[in-house]
Amino acid sequence: MLFRSHRSLYPNMKAKHVHSIAFWNPEEIEFCEACDDDLQLFIGLILFKDGKPAEHLPSNELSKELHDYMTNR
Repeated sequence: MLFRSHRSLYPNMKAKHVHSIAFWNPEEIEFCEACDDDLQLFIGLILFKDGKPAEHLPSNELSKELHDYMTNR
């Protein structure tokens, strides 16, 4: 599952609802010339079901780690 591969590559994760998840590594920073500042890089996933963001997926469709994360906040 894509979630597991991103989770193993990026030490930080934040999820909003079941369908929106961001991953990042604090060391992955790029300099933005236009804003003259360092910016954190993020990888984002949005889970869809039937063409819509998956608000409520049964737990068997989620990895155990994501399900545990979402239910133990």
